[in-house]
Amino acid sequence: MPFNSLTYFVFFALTCAMYWALPTNRARLYAMLAASGFFYAFSNPGYLGLICGLSALNFIAAESIEKSKSGRPNFSTIIFYSAIALDVSFLGFFKYYNFIVQSAAEIMLSPLGLTHTPSALNIIPPLGISFYTFQLIAYLADVKKGICSPISSPAEMGVFTLFYPKISAGPITRAREFAPQLSTKRSFDSAQFLKGADLIVLGIFKKVVLADQIAPFVDKIYAAPDGLGTITLLLGVYIYAAQIYFDFSGYTDIARGCAFCFGYELPENFRHPYFSVNIAEFWRRWHITLSSWLRDYLYIPLGGNRKGSFATYRNLLITMALGGLWHGANWTFVVWGLWHGTALALSRFVHNAMNVPANKPLFQHWLYRFAAIFATFNIVSFGWIFFRAQDIKTALQVFSGIFSLRLTGLTDLSNFGVIQLATMTCVLFLLFCIELVLMKAAPLLYQKPLWNKLRPFAYFTVIVLVTLMASSAPQQFIYFQF
Repeated sequence: MPFNSLTYFVFFALTCAMYWALPTNRARLYAMLAASGFFYAFSNPGYLGLICGLSALNFIAAESIEKSKSGRPNFSTIIFYSAIALDVSFLGFFKYYNFIVQSAAEIMLSPLGLTHTPSALNIIPPLGISFYTFQLIAYLADVKKGICSPISSPAEMGVFTLFYPKISAGPITRAREFAPQLSTKRSFDSAQFLKGADLIVLGIFKKVVLADQIAPFVDKIYAAPDGLGTITLLLGVYIYAAQIYFDFSGYTDIARGCAFCFGYELPENFRHPYFSVNIAEFWRRWHITLSSWLRDYLYIPLGGNRKGSFATYRNLLITMALGGLWHGANWTFVVWGLWHGTALALSRFVHNAMNVPANKPLFQHWLYRFAAIFATFNIVSFGWIFFRAQDIKTALQVFSGIFSLRLTGLTDLSNFGVIQLATMTCVLFLLFCIELVLMKAAPLLYQKPLWNKLRPFAYFTVIVLVTLMASSAPQQFIYFQF
């Protein structure tokens, strides 16, 4: 049930009406659990039992960890690591089994001059398994550390795990942020509901009107990059940077907007990341719930920056490589993660050498800030080449074509034509302007009573644009594959 489909919005409208029609918080909680179960079964009917079973097992594990922490700490630790191992094993099997088996065979047989690719199992990963697995791991870790208490009831645990606005692709929600909302009485708040509606409309605009319209150009670039010229390939790289941002942030806006309409708040996931002055700031602005998860549950447990510079750089590389692999079972994601890990390590090295905190810009002058934003955007955009390419070979073809400095390739005009290339250039500039407006003007525009007067016109404009520009079948969100 794609978030950008009519089916989803009919379902959302019905569940929202039913939810607020119920008289008690407990009844609404069970209604939300039932709606979330239906939503999951609609997309992955065979895996509803799996996610419900994992939710129940983690609920029991958290209770056991809490009860045995003081009297039997060793038993508490055993329960903790056993539950984590169970969560990771399911994620590993459904998402990485074929990748691990085939990669292991290649690594072992290649030195012997042999080639054999084991048969791949036809495994379809459960919807959202990467996101809810990380969420459950964080929950158990927080209970073990005493950061949060175990969730009080199976129904609340079920909604925490299955809450349908976020089950597909996050945001990755911490129990200490979301669970208290489940036990607090929900009261309808028109201002919060309208805020949710605003986010939903903005998300649909980003996805259908922006991301989906430029996707065919990107697809054509990466389908056959060999022979294309430098300018065309660069345009494709920058256009994809815009596509993935508007696609993923658009999904997050819809998810957070739907949650607001039910009276819940999900964490912010994007904060205008392409205006970051260094790569560390980028990761504080991009996919914030994942980057903070990697920091708190991987980087810091590895030692963080507490054991010297070499260990810090090593931990950054390991964290980002595993963060890249989390996105998908492909070496391209590992290389993408290492790209960012290396950039983070170099950024920290320069900051240490200049005795400037890692979270501060090296200089305060506006000219430096402009140059730093430009450089960071290019580092991120070139990293997206590995993220988008279907294999390492394709990614290297894109890099090779860019640095060949062929201003016009052999197939540029026959594949795209002057008009499309010029149009995409204008679109890229327009997208930059839209993001700048959203960053600078939106907070002012949203002030009452101005936005109350403009809201009906804005909604009508987006509805017209979506009606005119939407394809016959809803286009999948990029992060739904993870």
